[in-house]
Amino acid sequence: MRYAIEHPEAVAAVVGIAGRGPQRDRTWSEAYEAGKAAEPVVDIDWVPEVHAALSDSFTDWIHQSDLWRGLAACGVPMHFIAAGDDIRPPWSLAQLAALVPRGRFSTVPGVPHDFWYTHPEVWTKTVTNACTAS
Repeated sequence: MRYAIEHPEAVAAVVGIAGRGPQRDRTWSEAYEAGKAAEPVVDIDWVPEVHAALSDSFTDWIHQSDLWRGLAACGVPMHFIAAGDDIRPPWSLAQLAALVPRGRFSTVPGVPHDFWYTHPEVWTKTVTNACTAS
């Protein structure tokens, strides 16, 4: 999404799946904290330097004074897809889809946040359909 806003000429479309929007509030964090113990365990190598760099970049981006203006003006098609059984509330994705001029929002029922890992066939179908529909 950030790259599409900063370089729209280089992006045909954006598909965002089971993520979170640029901002979240206390209710979002409370829902996440309350449900995280029930999340499937996904074994991914943890590289602290990579996580720190991504976190710092995200924090810099969401504090930009023109963040919402850039989103509202971005003409790149964006499809935000929430996992139906994600512990993360999907409202911020729905808000983003409503904000961007060519935004869409949908939900994949019956799958958790990391459904690329737990339901790879559903993930493949979801991504394929989203990319071909853009």
